[in-house]
Amino acid sequence: MDCDKEYLFTIEWGSSTASQDKEGEVIARSDVRPNKSEIEAVLPSFIGDIQQVPPKYSAIKVDGERAYDLARDGESFEIPSREVTVYEAELMAVPDADHAVFRVVSGKGFYIRALARDLAEALGAEGHVSQLRRTRVGAMSEADAVTLQALEDLAERKDALFETLLTLETVLDDVPKLSIEPRDAAAIIQGREFTLMPHLLEQWRAEATSGTLDRMALTVCDGDAVALGEVRAGRFQPKKVFQL
Repeated sequence: MDCDKEYLFTIEWGSSTASQDKEGEVIARSDVRPNKSEIEAVLPSFIGDIQQVPPKYSAIKVDGERAYDLARDGESFEIPSREVTVYEAELMAVPDADHAVFRVVSGKGFYIRALARDLAEALGAEGHVSQLRRTRVGAMSEADAVTLQALEDLAERKDALFETLLTLETVLDDVPKLSIEPRDAAAIIQGREFTLMPHLLEQWRAEATSGTLDRMALTVCDGDAVALGEVRAGRFQPKKVFQL
């Protein structure tokens, strides 16, 4: 959930909807059709740490209720803005006057539908998201995806089926890794914590980042993940052990 994400999406100009996507009721129309130069002129203002108001049709809680439930019931309410991060935003194509295709890389809590709403407003237009595709979450990208048909074809070939899986190290690429000796791996597998040698502790400190995972570490022995755990007072405490 904390990983950055990449999206490809299309904004359809001419109408805004209650949900900011094609499923919602049209709430405004406009004849304005932003051109390539106009879009590229305002897009940089949406890159970086920005304030964004989530869509009312979202899972955000308002006084203990989901915003989308309140919106569907016709309730009047406001959602406060919050800071989100956009690492990259670019206009990919303008296939016709009614559509523009974008690529965005963002942090957690960012809403593409809200970007479409705000971008349309900045351009003096109306618009909504007509197509949306998430192409990457952290280290997992669309290029690594396997189709359902491919999985069905591999169902009887167990070795080939497991070859399609990403390794734990790939998925947990944002967690600091500690290379440990077999004797320490044996202790961890039994659920025991162990004291980190100075070089391992220094390595962990160099890779650790602030945030919810700032105390986490992944121990690895001979290239295999051993356990996910926490580093406290110079000791590794296993929380999830992966049997070798």
